[in-house]
Amino acid sequence: MSELRAKLTEDMKNAMRAKDMLTLNTVRYLLSSIKNWEIDHGLPTDEDVVKIISKEVKQMRDAISEFARGGRQDLVEEEEKKVSIIERYLPSQLSPEELEKTVKEVMSELGESDFGKTMRAVMAKVQGKAEGSSVSAMVKKLMNS
Repeated sequence: MSELRAKLTEDMKNAMRAKDMLTLNTVRYLLSSIKNWEIDHGLPTDEDVVKIISKEVKQMRDAISEFARGGRQDLVEEEEKKVSIIERYLPSQLSPEELEKTVKEVMSELGESDFGKTMRAVMAKVQGKAEGSSVSAMVKKLMNS
């Protein structure tokens, strides 16, 4: 079992003891997503768990924007609380400066200006440390400059 998954399980037990229902339900949700991945792909590594968690955060952020458009502030606040709980399990995010430096390094390594290849290489390097939308924006910015 990956260390991250073990930490999630331990945090779930602690949330049960503390009767912290929001944390408990959020961690259970993550563990069920990991279990579903496990059924399809086998035992996950920490890297796989980070990918799963990142995907869930992205989906929640999409839901937040939809709830905001629909005027459901109560749901927006609840989802934001869940996202803040989940983000504890992700690696710290790169600053825009660090992301720009990484993109420039990858572009100089590749030596060509193919957006798709650059995106794949950068995403592999920053896995879990930056969202795809911010990486995409940075790659476009640097390719057009």
